[in-house]
Amino acid sequence: MHDEILADAVTHDMPRQLRHTFALLLLWDEPTEPYELWKKYEADLADDFLHEARQAANDNILPLSESMVNRALLEVEEHLHNVIILVDKLCFRHLAMEKEGNYGPSATSETYIFRGYRWCL
Repeated sequence: MHDEILADAVTHDMPRQLRHTFALLLLWDEPTEPYELWKKYEADLADDFLHEARQAANDNILPLSESMVNRALLEVEEHLHNVIILVDKLCFRHLAMEKEGNYGPSATSETYIFRGYRWCL
């Protein structure tokens, strides 16, 4: 399934969007073999960096380098970080809204935390 998603994204998305898709797959779908997925698509994931380097060097046969792949990997890491921060903010906002709600006299802070945590999963 993950391979199909990335294969489809390669045909429709720019490399930056593909890196975002890859990050989301890692975060939400937890592929069983993420390294193999990365290796299969690393050229596509780093294609914009290769294109940029080829233009800067005026060399259309410049090969994909480790530094280009590392730049792509760092951007995937950045996407993961940003999504995690966003989810945390949404979860805390949801938790605050639930705390303002009326859950009856038996509601405790543990109730709010549990409901907020469950929503975030």
